[in-house]
Amino acid sequence: MYTLPMSKSTEIMYYNKTFFEAHNLTVPTTWEELGELCAQIKAIDPSCTPLGYDSESNWFITLCKQFGTDYTSLEGDRFIFNNSENRELVRMLRDWYDKGYFTTQEIYGAYTSDLFVNEECYICIASSAGAAHQVPPANNGVPGFEMGVAPIPQVDPSKPKAISQGPSLCIFDQADKQEVVASWLFVKFLTTNVEFQAEFSMKSGYAPVIQSVQQNPVYQQWLDAANGFNNLTAMSVKLALAQSNAYFVSPAFNGSSEARDQVGTLMQDALVSTDSDIDGTIKKLFEKAVSECEYAAD
Repeated sequence: MYTLPMSKSTEIMYYNKTFFEAHNLTVPTTWEELGELCAQIKAIDPSCTPLGYDSESNWFITLCKQFGTDYTSLEGDRFIFNNSENRELVRMLRDWYDKGYFTTQEIYGAYTSDLFVNEECYICIASSAGAAHQVPPANNGVPGFEMGVAPIPQVDPSKPKAISQGPSLCIFDQADKQEVVASWLFVKFLTTNVEFQAEFSMKSGYAPVIQSVQQNPVYQQWLDAANGFNNLTAMSVKLALAQSNAYFVSPAFNGSSEARDQVGTLMQDALVSTDSDIDGTIKKLFEKAVSECEYAAD
């Protein structure tokens, strides 16, 4: 089986630029700054939830990478995310959640872009490929507010880390070798044809997987027209291309997808738990998540 990436997305931070400018707010570059900003926004609009974060799994995995803590491994014990550092990170997020600083897709019950476009939250960390869903309703053809995009907060902005995701195409070995050849030629077109990659990126919001697309004049014109009113998709793709030095991926192995699911579940359960001993609850949730991963991998 052979695979090639067809397109890529990452997480970026969408924000209500109109609101930020009206209240002289600064776009955060670190998690500490984000926490302080959420407190500021909450003081301005007590009824809002300042931040919407779509993926608990991505948040956990990205924090592990940024803080340099363990997540999974290809050698020895595969599921190594149950450690004191990661439990402290989840506890920090639980404290933020108790203060009403954020919600997530699973807790809210839908993509948090719903809150963003209706100005019930003012920051949304979500997929760069989902920019079209971050555009507020228009009035006389103009969106209700100007949107901005920025990299997600970092532990160390000089050493950025952002998750890299997106669909890949695979070719299976078949008895009919001509079918394999035909499949390869089709995959080759989808992944290496500049005009197709450019058109797919402009239509879908995913970033292309070959750098030469950026020299395509039509594509470059589209990127140059990026703005926070009627071309947010181009803004998100432009940012995704600009931060290519930040991307990371987690190792893939039998059970790695289960690990992703389980850390997302433990995050969700830790945030909404009503247990009085929240530290003890978080510890149990980590133990349960590792146990579920090991069971699924056996």
